[in-house]
Amino acid sequence: MKRIPATRDLLAVWNDHSGRFPTPTYKSTFWNGHEWGIHRTPLSCAISKDDGISWEHYYLLEDAPDHGFCYTAIHFTDDAVLLAYCAGGASTKMVLDRLRMRRILLSELYQA
Repeated sequence: MKRIPATRDLLAVWNDHSGRFPTPTYKSTFWNGHEWGIHRTPLSCAISKDDGISWEHYYLLEDAPDHGFCYTAIHFTDDAVLLAYCAGGASTKMVLDRLRMRRILLSELYQA
């Protein structure tokens, strides 16, 4: 979680298991028995304009059923947010061995 410098709103990034986003069904024996993978997806974010009392503008970042997403770093530029996070998958059976970086316009997050 980090404050958006331009607005002072909070941006939170987390693995959302609320059911808010339709995601694929996962098998309980995920990645040769490594069930932790099902707890690391989907990756989402939301914005709070009242210091975390309520949240809005929910945005689905990742929902690949054969990947895990975690340990997100957040950095803001003038008009965007840069997110870097682990994004390993079933091909290597590890979640910490791949890094993904994304740039998302702040206007896109506020429209979600």
